[in-house]
Amino acid sequence: MSAAVGPTPLRRDSQRGLVGGVLAGLVAGIATDLVLITLATLSDFTLVWVMTAGGPGFKTQLLTIYTYQQAFKFYELGYGTAISLLILAVGAVLSLLYLRILRIEL
Repeated sequence: MSAAVGPTPLRRDSQRGLVGGVLAGLVAGIATDLVLITLATLSDFTLVWVMTAGGPGFKTQLLTIYTYQQAFKFYELGYGTAISLLILAVGAVLSLLYLRILRIEL
């Protein structure tokens, strides 16, 4: 019979793997948060519209409020759609930039 073997201490290689795994998870979480917050900010409309409708004057007018007004108040649906696609493109570019900077693979 062999003697009971106690817990083995972590070697340096396994410590690096553990720390690397934790850091990879942290970076992935940060990337997800950055993308979601950026997209939510680009599409922020409801709170500002309900409270001020972009006024007084144009002090609180966001790009989304401007898009809404162009499309539905002034009946410029094509122009409103173009601005919406611009917002979508900016969101996509910023999302890909975050993923590139943080080295996240798709």
